Amino acid sequence: MARFGGMLTAMGRLRRARLPVGRLVPARGDQAIRVPAGAAESPGATRAPVPGVEPDRRFAWVAGATGVLSTAVFTWVITLGRADLLAQRPFSDVFDVQARAMLDGHLDVPTGSLAFEGFGVDGQTYTYFGVFPSLIRMPVLVLTDRLDGRLTTLSMVIGFAVAYAAAALLIDRVRRVVSADRAWTTTGLVLAGLGLAAVGLSSNLTFLAGGARVYNEAALWGCSGVLAAFAVLAGQLLQPRPSRLVWAAAWTAVAWLSRGSMGLAPTLALALTGVAQLLGWRGLRRFALRVPASARPRQVGVALLVAALVPMAAFVAINTAKFNTPFSAPFSAQVGNDAVPARQAALDEYGGGLFSLRLLPATVWQTIRPDLVSPSGQWPFLEFTRNEPIDVGDPVWDNVEPSAGALVTMPLLVLLGGVGLAAVVWSRGRGPTGRLVTLAPMAAGAAVAAAVPLTIAFVAQRYITDAVPLLVCAAAAGIAVGDRWAAVTRLGGGRRAGVLLGAAALLLVGVWVTLSVTWLHQRFEAAPDNATTAAALRTQAAVAERLSTPAVPVERRAELPADPVPGTNVVIGDCDGLYRGGDVAWRPLEVTSARGRYHLRIRWDALSATPPSRLLTLGAGDDVVVVTLRRLDETRVQVRLARNGADISVGSTTAEAGREHDLVVDADPARLGVGVTADGTGVAFGFGAGPDPPSVELGVSGGSPSEGPPLPARVTVVDDPTPTCDALIDGDP
Repeated sequence: MARFGGMLTAMGRLRRARLPVGRLVPARGDQAIRVPAGAAESPGATRAPVPGVEPDRRFAWVAGATGVLSTAVFTWVITLGRADLLAQRPFSDVFDVQARAMLDGHLDVPTGSLAFEGFGVDGQTYTYFGVFPSLIRMPVLVLTDRLDGRLTTLSMVIGFAVAYAAAALLIDRVRRVVSADRAWTTTGLVLAGLGLAAVGLSSNLTFLAGGARVYNEAALWGCSGVLAAFAVLAGQLLQPRPSRLVWAAAWTAVAWLSRGSMGLAPTLALALTGVAQLLGWRGLRRFALRVPASARPRQVGVALLVAALVPMAAFVAINTAKFNTPFSAPFSAQVGNDAVPARQAALDEYGGGLFSLRLLPATVWQTIRPDLVSPSGQWPFLEFTRNEPIDVGDPVWDNVEPSAGALVTMPLLVLLGGVGLAAVVWSRGRGPTGRLVTLAPMAAGAAVAAAVPLTIAFVAQRYITDAVPLLVCAAAAGIAVGDRWAAVTRLGGGRRAGVLLGAAALLLVGVWVTLSVTWLHQRFEAAPDNATTAAALRTQAAVAERLSTPAVPVERRAELPADPVPGTNVVIGDCDGLYRGGDVAWRPLEVTSARGRYHLRIRWDALSATPPSRLLTLGAGDDVVVVTLRRLDETRVQVRLARNGADISVGSTTAEAGREHDLVVDADPARLGVGVTADGTGVAFGFGAGPDPPSVELGVSGGSPSEGPPLPARVTVVDDPTPTCDALIDGDP
């Protein structure tokens, strides 16, 4: 207790320490100097950067305007341009399911509630995702269950705003670490604005808007936690305060409890700074906080270590409670592994896990290679090349998604980050930019965190988000170097303009590539539904017609090929079906009854309970699927799917008096299963392709006692239009 009291006393002295401030003097052009105050430091005090310069209002305006634009673009992209912040998407309910379990006092979730994202351990089902996004949902879920599965988009918009604000604060504070004696130069301010635009419009944070789902939300909040912790630590370098260490620990916890691997970044940064503060070794001394002599460095070091390790301990406790292991997840226990041969092969290769250092050469090259995208004749005039990773170390992959890497999506951040890292590594504490060496713990921690996903047998663009804190931290140092260069170098306006125009050109390239890749991924590679992909094809067709560019490629065939070709559009017959090739199967975008999709409009005559009645009989001979309806009461109708006499799925839907209800039976032979939706909501699904050919009988009764009398309802067959297929055929030469 005495040591703890001494630590609080020492931290209080840090807060009350009076350091020289001085005043700003207006200057000509890019020059801005500071007249230091006459107050002298106490004897034996460690020299500190002067913290008296308040944040520049011009920078605040630039950061604010860029942030509003970036958040608006992020919101437009993540909502598919529909401005619906409460939309429900596939895998947008995982954190809600976990939050409900936590409200009930446990971490295990109902069996089957997470599909293949569940992990079976000791007879219970868990998710490997962190708990922070679930924690922030709890106040809403306590009040209502109507928003279950609908909070991911809103959460991600807030997370993006937090990440951007933290990046802006980090950039401003790093510049003040280097140049505490003056305000921003005009050149430095423009460079900072371009850098902030790169963070908000041309980084992997923007790419995450391509999907409002659990994977992207976890990565976004993990990145937000790291950037916020770094911003707080940069403030600690300027002027140590006890409250900042508390905030640093809190944001580190956000990172750990959102995406565990990203929590390594602030933990290592705080720990390395704390060790330097405690030991004072010559090699580590430059990383210590520059504090007045009135403070006790050892007590500050202990506080830094506590801030670093407590969040990690929280992660370890939760992960151990779930999986009986401190850090990893038991991927061999993931639901559905047996149905994915590639996953099983990777697990066998890597001893039951998915991580291996053997993968580093291939994943590093896949991250930085510039040939993963190429120009295209269709909107957005860019396409994935789908180049496979290099075969070094005999890698076995779980999955390789089309990606673009980091070099072409974030060129300005990479350039600024390269300049900043060079300054951090080679400054060695000398001169004004030598103060950048204090950023080395952050850069080292961020580098380690960024390396973790490079060892997993899964290639995906979203994993590059783990490198964003490293790029932003390094770019902040690069911007500070550029601002210092503009202040002390006498160069003509032409050379300064050339530098800024070059940076602007890189920004524009990055924005185009990032937004294009995000659009392609969102609309084609990981679309929330087939209607989204169909709408994207109509957009491409409309742009081609308006700009007289090449038409969207489409093949017309009598039968669908057995093996899909990714990215290929195929039309069967006279727009009987429009399909797009995926990595595993053909995706039906628009399908008519000629291909097994039946849209029925039902108006019930009876509202009381009835015996089961056969609605549709699909197929003939040895493969017959029967759809049976049974009215349960005045508001509920049971839907039953049976194949060859055996039930494969049973569900229910609502049915009101005096209202027509849409029932869609999708038994396309190209699909992986037979499904029934009622008024847009899935109610029954059974694995196995639909009967081929998809012959049908409507409203047949009899055949067995369970099929009962004719259906007591009026049934109308609806012929759905095929606007996408028509648009593609019209543009096909």
